[in-house]
Amino acid sequence: MGSKLRRYGVLVSLAGMLMVVGNAGAQEVTIPWQAGGWSQWHPHQSDNILGRVGTQLYFSPADAVAEKAPEKVAAAPVAVSKPDSDGDGIADDLDKCPGTPKGAVVDATGCDPDPDGDGVRREDDKCPNTPAGVAVNAEGCWIIGKVLFRFDNSKIQKKYKPELKKVSESLGKYPDMKVDIQGHTDSVGSDQYNDKLSLKRSVSVKKSLQSLGVAKDRLSTSGFGKSRPINGNATAEERALNRRVEVLQKE
Repeated sequence: MGSKLRRYGVLVSLAGMLMVVGNAGAQEVTIPWQAGGWSQWHPHQSDNILGRVGTQLYFSPADAVAEKAPEKVAAAPVAVSKPDSDGDGIADDLDKCPGTPKGAVVDATGCDPDPDGDGVRREDDKCPNTPAGVAVNAEGCWIIGKVLFRFDNSKIQKKYKPELKKVSESLGKYPDMKVDIQGHTDSVGSDQYNDKLSLKRSVSVKKSLQSLGVAKDRLSTSGFGKSRPINGNATAEERALNRRVEVLQKE
């Protein structure tokens, strides 16, 4: 009997101690505790005696999900336009003709490929200021007039007098223009003979133009013999076309 009472007394004492300890812990813990992603709950407001003595519940966080880092998008390059003063599409630092009129067709250098419109490109044109619409040679120079001659002859035929009249009138419209009167022959005969004959033909045309009022200092003469044919000299018709004098605008 006495031993039973002693055991009950020990249990009562232990229960009291638990209650005291539980109350003290309840007063000190007010918020959940977290560490390393875990949550700890103190059921200090519960009537459960085990809770009052410091029972703690742990809650594991959800499995961590790795957040994908946003992909870096390269910024689009910003086009930096170079100055183009005349608006021809060619930057000033590459433009060799900076004063091109607006709307003009230009090449890669910013220049009009054929400024005088004679069909000969600027880089090949030895007479870049040819009047519009006139006939030109391969070098872009105005063929102001052409006279053909009989075989082995330097005398101007009557039928070409109106042609020379037109030449003098054209020179009257362009008083600063000078011309070169160039004589040619066909392929018959020696080089030496044909050189002299071609020069005699050009001199004949010069004298005719002077008689029409063209100043002598505007006229020069050249003889090229048979060195510059315009065809193969294979037939009589081709040779007839090579016996000529051309009045050309000078560079």
